[in-house]
Amino acid sequence: MKQTLKNILNGMAHILDLGTTIQIYPPEIDFYFNNSLSPEQKDAIAISKDWGMVGKDLEYAIGKYKLE
Repeated sequence: MKQTLKNILNGMAHILDLGTTIQIYPPEIDFYFNNSLSPEQKDAIAISKDWGMVGKDLEYAIGKYKLE
């Protein structure tokens, strides 16, 4: 319950932040704002993360199929 309230208040704060002064990014997307990486490096990281998610989805689907 405490975490739910925290998430709701955090969401409300972001909605009301019209000047976009709250910029807390999770580490998985923080690399987009890292200016030391070239666009090609950022793209390679994004593609790698995309394929990682595809692998996780396949692993989940195969596991679910085995249970049927």
